[in-house]
Amino acid sequence: MKKIKDRYEKAKAIVESGKCPDCGSPLFRNNTIEGWWQCVCYPSESMRRDEFKGFPQCNFQIFTE
Repeated sequence: MKKIKDRYEKAKAIVESGKCPDCGSPLFRNNTIEGWWQCVCYPSESMRRDEFKGFPQCNFQIFTE
């Protein structure tokens, strides 16, 4: 159980920073599953907000719950 708790604590710290640890872009909450956070450059370019189109794709995602 300690490993899981530690993992969630680390995830919460990353989310609180607001920045993707892999590429530095902002994070957004994907409301499909509770506690799911992704880099704004995770989705395919056609699904990204305009200001992030053209950025390299990043596969970072994390769960806080």
